[in-house]
Amino acid sequence: MKKTILTGVSVFALGLAAPALAQENKSNVNQSGDDNAAEVSQSSQKNVSNVNQRGDENAAQVSQTRERNNSNVFQDGDLNSAAVAQGGRDGSSNVEQTGTNAASVVQGSATRDAVSRVRQNGDDNSAQVVQDRGRDVASYVSQTGSDQSAAVFQSGTNNSSAISQSQNTNSASVSQLAHDNTSNIQQSGEDGVVEVFQSDEDNNSYVRQEANSDRSEVFVVQSGDNNRSTVIQDDDDSSTTHNQGGNRNVAYTDQGSSDSVSTINQSGNRNEASVVQGDVSEGQSSLIDQSGDDNKAQVARQGVDFQGPSGDDNNSSVIVQSGNRNVGYVRQDAGDSTHSLNQSGHRNYSATVLGDASEAGDSTFRVPSGSSATISQIGDDNRSNITSAGDDSSVFVSQLGDDNISSVVQYAGGANNTALVAQNGNRGEASIRQNGSDNTAELFQSGGFNRTWITQTGNLNTASVAQGGRGNASSISQNGDGNSAVVSQNAGF
Repeated sequence: MKKTILTGVSVFALGLAAPALAQENKSNVNQSGDDNAAEVSQSSQKNVSNVNQRGDENAAQVSQTRERNNSNVFQDGDLNSAAVAQGGRDGSSNVEQTGTNAASVVQGSATRDAVSRVRQNGDDNSAQVVQDRGRDVASYVSQTGSDQSAAVFQSGTNNSSAISQSQNTNSASVSQLAHDNTSNIQQSGEDGVVEVFQSDEDNNSYVRQEANSDRSEVFVVQSGDNNRSTVIQDDDDSSTTHNQGGNRNVAYTDQGSSDSVSTINQSGNRNEASVVQGDVSEGQSSLIDQSGDDNKAQVARQGVDFQGPSGDDNNSSVIVQSGNRNVGYVRQDAGDSTHSLNQSGHRNYSATVLGDASEAGDSTFRVPSGSSATISQIGDDNRSNITSAGDDSSVFVSQLGDDNISSVVQYAGGANNTALVAQNGNRGEASIRQNGSDNTAELFQSGGFNRTWITQTGNLNTASVAQGGRGNASSISQNGDGNSAVVSQNAGF
């Protein structure tokens, strides 16, 4: 059975002269095969519709009202279905399907200069595009695999969405409710899920899932203005969430590891956050939460990028910045390491390196494991530097006062070292160096302008310093094994 219904045929085609109406509607339908159905209804000025169906059981329905709409539908295969309804001015929609696909495009009554392109070249793909109440909007969907699904909703002005999905069983959803938003999604793996929600203005989202990123998920929510989000995934079963509720924030995640999680929350303004979870590793976890303004947080690397028995799995990092103008940096060249940073003061700086990748590439190389660092900067203008390259070692730094400086180094080759720095006063300076195993160093400073240096070379050494008041200085150097030192100067906590 072949069926073609055309309504709203051009007045020129009817041989009527009506220049005032300026109707130049045109419809061409070409069907071959069995059980094809096409319905075209055109009204108002300069509508053009072309439907070309080959094969069997194809169905196309196009309805265009108001002026200057253009719709082209081409279907080659069986069981295809396409429906296009355009109600705005200067809209253009092209649908091309070669498998058992389904596509639906709706461009609303107030939409102007809308463009929608759908290309489906596999089997059992579906695409839905709704562009309503906006001007200068554009949507592009390309699906070349099978069992793919794409959904786009745009209701603002000057929005743009591009979705490209290859291989099989991917899904992508884009919702743009305000103005000047851009979304670009590229999926070349399998079983990937991407959801982008942009409810405010001038946001940009870019997502790329590489061929190796099977079963990975990305969720991007941009409810503020002028935010930028970038996600790149290149391994299996990883998940990324970007939630940008503030304004002018930047979020970046690059996941080259499998079974990993990256979450960035930005409810403040003008913050920057980046996460890199390295190749040839798995089980990485990162959380960055920025509720203050003008903060910078960087998880520079979780896992070591090279082939070999590194043991660089299962690292975790948490960075919370509720103050303003803080900087937090961490690199985890380790396995089973944990990092936690809390910056609720202002203009604080923290840099932490866990593990050691200096011999990366050696066939017997294995990174240290089990290290941890916890940093809390409640005061203002404090600086913390930590390098922990041993196994099963821990560092704790608390700086509640202002203008304090602390440095902790735990050298490679050691194990089970513990370092604690607590500076509750102002303008204190603390340094701990541990070169060996099973060493413990504890340093407490209150008051102002206090300084402490602790160096432990050997094993099973313990050192404890407590300084209150102002202007105290202490230096401890332990060489050998089993040494113990205790210093207390004007302590009054």
